[in-house]
Amino acid sequence: MRLRKVTDLSSELEGLTLQAFLEEEGIESVIRSFEVPFYRESFTGDFMSVGASFHGRWGELLVKESDYEPAISTVKDLKKDK
Repeated sequence: MRLRKVTDLSSELEGLTLQAFLEEEGIESVIRSFEVPFYRESFTGDFMSVGASFHGRWGELLVKESDYEPAISTVKDLKKDK
């Protein structure tokens, strides 16, 4: 199965939101995150991540090639209403 990128994502929240709207339209999608978790040594044991700094974006939203046109249309309409 071949996947096509519908849009770049600035955050996980944006990806999950768009994925939910596509699901309502009967379109399955995949979120590909560029986030790479790593451990920052500190007394708090905080976890940090890198990813957006390498790619300039958090991730991307992908759909099956057969769903590309309706997905692109739906995402464009949603982003237009921002």
